[in-house]
Amino acid sequence: MRPAAALVVALLAAAPLAGCVQPGPAAAEASGSVTLAEVVRGAFPSATDKRGSGGVTVVVHNVTVSFVRNEDDGDWHLNTTDGSWAPFVMEIIPRDQGAVAKPPLHAKLQITGVPFCDREHQTTDWHGRTCWELHPVLAWQVEPRSR
Repeated sequence: MRPAAALVVALLAAAPLAGCVQPGPAAAEASGSVTLAEVVRGAFPSATDKRGSGGVTVVVHNVTVSFVRNEDDGDWHLNTTDGSWAPFVMEIIPRDQGAVAKPPLHAKLQITGVPFCDREHQTTDWHGRTCWELHPVLAWQVEPRSR
């Protein structure tokens, strides 16, 4: 490889992901509840992988699940919205499926998860034209106000 080409490759490898906050030192949990719009805006660091490594835990209130699908990799794919962004993808991974059931459709939920920037799908309509998702979802519960 020519020196100039090697320099370009090195610079690209070191460049931050466009639209994604790079993982770094962060609290284990974001304080208070957040909106999906804040997650999409990149207000929280991305986990380094889809298991949530190096990410922060966030809680989003008043989330409605409109769609649940079993993925080939074993994840449960959820299309969701809190009214600020739709569709917003969330996934429950096999590791957590014993403790985290599939959520009910159309109920108002509180969902706890880890923001992850999935660059592979960031330009697709089904992914809300954003890299952001909650992956993994760690817990959910029906909002107390809607019980």
